[in-house]
Amino acid sequence: MSKSRLMRFATLAAILALVAASCSSGKTNTPATPKKGGSIVVAAEQWLTCMNPLTSCNGALWQNILNWQVMPRLSQWDEHTNLVHSDLTTEVPSLTNGGITKSPFTVTYHLNPKAVWADGTPITSKDVRFTWLAKKNTKGVYATAGYDLITDVDASVPQTVVIKFKSIYTDWPDLFGGNDAGILEAAAFPNNKNADLTKVLQTGPLPFSGGPWIQQTFTTTESVFVRNTKFWGTQTLLDKMTLVPRTDQNTEIQALLSGEVQVVGHPQPTNVSLLRQLAPNPNAKAITTTGNFYEALFLNNEDPVLKDNKVREALFYAVDRQQVIDGLIKLNKPDAQVLNCAYISLPGSGPWCGKSYFDQFSYQPSKALSILKDDGWNCDKVPASPCTKGSQSLNMTYRFCNGNARRQTTYELLKEKAPAAGFKFTQVAKGSDCSSPLFDQTLPKGLFQIGDYGQGPVTDPTPTGNAACEQVPTKANSYAGGNYERWCNTKATDLMHQSDAELDNTKRLALLQQVYELEVADHVLLPLYVLPSVIMYRADKIGGPIGTWNDSPYTGMFNSNEWYLK
Repeated sequence: MSKSRLMRFATLAAILALVAASCSSGKTNTPATPKKGGSIVVAAEQWLTCMNPLTSCNGALWQNILNWQVMPRLSQWDEHTNLVHSDLTTEVPSLTNGGITKSPFTVTYHLNPKAVWADGTPITSKDVRFTWLAKKNTKGVYATAGYDLITDVDASVPQTVVIKFKSIYTDWPDLFGGNDAGILEAAAFPNNKNADLTKVLQTGPLPFSGGPWIQQTFTTTESVFVRNTKFWGTQTLLDKMTLVPRTDQNTEIQALLSGEVQVVGHPQPTNVSLLRQLAPNPNAKAITTTGNFYEALFLNNEDPVLKDNKVREALFYAVDRQQVIDGLIKLNKPDAQVLNCAYISLPGSGPWCGKSYFDQFSYQPSKALSILKDDGWNCDKVPASPCTKGSQSLNMTYRFCNGNARRQTTYELLKEKAPAAGFKFTQVAKGSDCSSPLFDQTLPKGLFQIGDYGQGPVTDPTPTGNAACEQVPTKANSYAGGNYERWCNTKATDLMHQSDAELDNTKRLALLQQVYELEVADHVLLPLYVLPSVIMYRADKIGGPIGTWNDSPYTGMFNSNEWYLK
C-alpha cells in the first residue's frame, strides 16, 4: 500500500474474491524457456527505517513487500484472494481433513518436507513456535490480534504444527502467514532464546530466508535481493533484484522512462493519469486494477477537540468526498465511486458491504454549522475563521505521507471547502514522512488529529486488530496494536470478539452489522475510496506474468521470481 497500515484478515467460513478491472492486461507471451540470469532495478515509493517484521515499522505495506520475498508462510491467498496452502505447507487445514477442531479450537499444519531455510536446514514447527514467542515477548508488536488467543504451539513433531487457542478465531489463516509477515528462523537469533526481538533488525538485512529471494543488503539507498538457490518452490529467473528509494513520484516515473529502473513496484495513483505520464515512451506500461485497499480520513478519537463526537459528526459534513472522486480518482479509475462501506469491507467482497453505511454523509456546510452551534461552538466568523469554543479552535492538523501527490491534491480540495463548514485544515509536513516517523511514531503515539492514508488488504471483515479497545497503542504497552484512531467502544469490542469466534457467516454478519452501526454513530473515520492497484514496468526490458498479483494482498511484486530479462 502506499505507506499503508496493514490489516491482516482472513476467514474460515468464506473466502472473498475481488473482481479486478485492468487498464492494461499486462500479459506477456512467456517463451517456452525464459531467459535465466541478469538483474533488474525496482523503484520503491516508500523506504523503511528498520527491517524488524514484528514491530511498528511493519505497519507499512512496503515492509511486507520485502518480507514476502524471504519469509515463508503457513497459509496464503492466491491471485484472486482465495485461501490456498503455501509452498511451506501441504494443504489448507479444514474441519473435513482434520486440520481444524472446534472444541478445543486447534489448527494443524503439515509442513512440506522439502522446505528448508537458505542455510539448508529444515523449516520445522520449532520455527513456528519461536515466531509465536517473538510475537508475545517483543515490545511494540504491530499485529497482536489472534496471537493473544494462542495458548501453545505444539512443536513436538518437526513437520507438524499444532496451534492451540483459547477460543475459536475465524481469522486464523492470517496468523503466521496470510497477510502477516510469516515465519522467523529460530536459529538466526541464537542469542534470543526468550524470543525478544525488540532491539534487533534495526539495521541491515533479514538474516534468513525461506522464500525465493535472499535479502543481501539493506541500507538507506538500496536493498539488494539475490536468488535463494535452496528454495524448493519456483526458483527466481533473475540473479538479482535491487530496490531503490524513489519516494517522489515524478522522480520515480522519470526513472522508469529513462530506463534507470525497470519496474515501479506498487506506485500509488497520483493526481494525474499515470498512463498519460508514461505516454512519451511506448515501452513504459502501467497496469491498473481494482485493488483491495481503501483510503479514509482517520480521526484521533482521543484528541482534545476530536474526542467530542459532535465535532467528528460535523467534520463528516465538512468533507466533499464526491469532489475528490470526480476531480482526482477518476483520472486513473474512471468508474471510481465514493466508498460508503463500513469498516472494514469493500464493494463486491461478500455480504459485508451489503449496506451503504456512510452515504448519509455528503458535503453539507450548513448542517455542519448547525451541529457545531448546537454543541456550543461560536461560528460567527465563519468562513474567515474556524469555529471556536473557549480556547479551542477547529483549525485541524492534517497529516499524510509527504510527497504523495494524490493525497496532497486531496488535502487541497478538502481544505478549500472546509471553511464554509466551520473548519480549517492545516497540513503538517514535519514528521509526516511515510515510512518514518508517521507510521512508527506519529500515529502509534496519537500525535495527530486527521490522517489520510490507506489500509488493507481487505480479505476478511474482522476489525478487531485495528478497532478493539485492547489494540489502542499506549506507552504502557510499548505502543503495540493497530487502533491508531484510539476508538474504544466496549460494546463494539465485545461484538468484534464475538464475531471473530462465529463460524456461521449469517450470524457473524449480524454481529458485525451492530459494530458497523456503532462505528457510524461514533463517527470514527470517514471512508473515501477504494485505492486502485498499480504496477508500472518497461515492457522492452522484462517479461513474465506481470500484474497478475495486483489484486492479491501481496501486490504485483509478489511473483517477481517469475520475471525475466527480455
